[in-house]
Amino acid sequence: MLSRLALRICTVEALRGNTQMADNVLDSQITALDVAGDTMLRTDQDRPFIAIYTDESAISRDKRGEESDMEIRALHRSGVTDLVIEFGITAAMTDIDEDTGESRLIGIGFPATDANMEAFLDIAAAQIVSVLNDPENEWSELWRRFSSRIVGIVRRRTSDSSGTRIAAHQIIISLDLLADPILGQPLSSGGTYSAFLAKMEATGHPWLEQFKNLIGDADKLTRTHTQRRFTGETLFEARAIADFPPVPAEKTEPDFADIRINEIRSE
Repeated sequence: MLSRLALRICTVEALRGNTQMADNVLDSQITALDVAGDTMLRTDQDRPFIAIYTDESAISRDKRGEESDMEIRALHRSGVTDLVIEFGITAAMTDIDEDTGESRLIGIGFPATDANMEAFLDIAAAQIVSVLNDPENEWSELWRRFSSRIVGIVRRRTSDSSGTRIAAHQIIISLDLLADPILGQPLSSGGTYSAFLAKMEATGHPWLEQFKNLIGDADKLTRTHTQRRFTGETLFEARAIADFPPVPAEKTEPDFADIRINEIRSE
């Protein structure tokens, strides 16, 4: 889903270089923090890190178990989506103080004690929240625009003292994520996706062309076909509710704007 990917991109770009993890902000890197078969916690990172994931998404259901707030088969809807922000540090992530020759945690310059590692992660959590709500950060502004509201926040702590000591935190943000644009649907000039694509272009983001291809060209599809993609109607359903041109005219489409102008003139 495009909105899930867009949300991760906004999160990564907003956080990169703006916390004590510096630029080590990863998109969906599963091995950044892993629980092995022996239940030991492991990481492949050699520096403090933040890893971004999108997890479960769900559309709300009514009491009868039927979908609510949805068109017939609106597969483009994102629903409530869990954004996972995972960040960690190990006792081995140290550098040497040039003055004293002592080993210090990267980023805060304190000895690698359990208390200092936990303090490091609490500070990182506060920085993450501050960055995502930063009104001056353009990627954070886009991050906020991609959801209509936050419906839940869970914070978790994980640690392992076996082998190299490691500590990690998770912030799981459940948010009502913007729906994907429909293939061929014109984008509003002031809309979230238009602003997102403009920001990607300005920064030379490598995913820009993929997004453009998947959003499609609004001039190449008829509006009725775009509407059917939006609702997921079958051809029979579209004909039954007069939501599609009659059979002889199915390959053509009137200019809706001109029809509306004629209606206004006749009023």
